[in-house]
Amino acid sequence: MMMRKNDGRPGSKFTIMAGIVAAVVIIAGVIISSALTNSPFDFRPAANTTQNFGEIPQVIMLYDGKEYRGMMWSRDWNGQETSSIASIPEESVNVNKGSTVQFITKASSQPDTFTIEVLDVTNRNQIEELQKLGNGSANTYVINIDKGESILKATAEWSNSINDPTEPTGFVTYVFKVNVTS
Repeated sequence: MMMRKNDGRPGSKFTIMAGIVAAVVIIAGVIISSALTNSPFDFRPAANTTQNFGEIPQVIMLYDGKEYRGMMWSRDWNGQETSSIASIPEESVNVNKGSTVQFITKASSQPDTFTIEVLDVTNRNQIEELQKLGNGSANTYVINIDKGESILKATAEWSNSINDPTEPTGFVTYVFKVNVTS
């Protein structure tokens, strides 16, 4: 049996097969390239975000009309957990004994609970918990601690309902260094 030489004419079996192979190679290259760059095929987690709940919440301390950003201590936000970072801010915020501070979150939804612990600056042991002012939801606390430097450890917690899995769940903890004066 004698094989006929393919002359590369349009419509020949060889030309059709070569075209199909080239198309498959090009499509595979585009898919692989897309998976390695920012595209709809990018399966890498985006930096500092969570599943469908926006960015990881920040806790802000308000005192005397100013916002103070603390340092993240730990978090478990929709399964993205970090252990205690154990760093504290270098700078202290001067607050007067008997005054109030307010804590807010920058988040897609407000937390179910807020807890403010007072820690010793040296060994970071808990000294006490700040008491919330009144029964409102303003997250305002009275500075009723001894004069000197302390750490305020603010934990905001979201506990989603079993009936509403669209709500975020977890906690974030931020620390603020304060210097209590008279």
